[in-house]
Amino acid sequence: MEAARGRVSDDGRPRDRRADRSRRPPRPTAGSRRSIRRVLMYVLDTDVLSLTSPTSAVATKDVEAWRHWVIRNHDHLYFSVVTVMEVRFGIAKCIAKGATAKAGKLQRWLTATETIYGSRIIPVSVEIARKAGELLYAAVGAGTAPSSEDAIVAATASVNGFQLLSRNGRHMAALGVDWLDPIGPRLADLSS
Repeated sequence: MEAARGRVSDDGRPRDRRADRSRRPPRPTAGSRRSIRRVLMYVLDTDVLSLTSPTSAVATKDVEAWRHWVIRNHDHLYFSVVTVMEVRFGIAKCIAKGATAKAGKLQRWLTATETIYGSRIIPVSVEIARKAGELLYAAVGAGTAPSSEDAIVAATASVNGFQLLSRNGRHMAALGVDWLDPIGPRLADLSS
């Protein structure tokens, strides 16, 4: 009878009910249910991450709001290692054009960004590569030609179940992934 009520453990010893309670998550208190929300993780496309760089020429109220949102939410933000490649390409291009001061600023920003994000820079796994190939094939078959880089970034978000943030709507829509442009009114749609 006691075992049926859960007061005796399987081996016949009395069960410590306090120990059982400590394993359960705490019950929400009155009024706290509203504060419980799903926290999303985001993959940043290179174009939206680059808006936080010191060399970004885009300076609108919406971009400033985005920069502040990134600072407040950086621990929920990820990006693909492909973004590092794309920024390094931009740095090399600046150097080739003689814009060494801009290249230096970008390099310092990239180094700081790599340090801040660290383990949240997602490498290209076999699963991501496979998904990128499938997305790219479907997009090309539909008559569009997004880059392999776009396909990898989109696949990175898709494989990890993260929300993709990008301003490259034409290519991301062609790849068939769920994406959001975080600049402007859509910023309010993001959990923070």
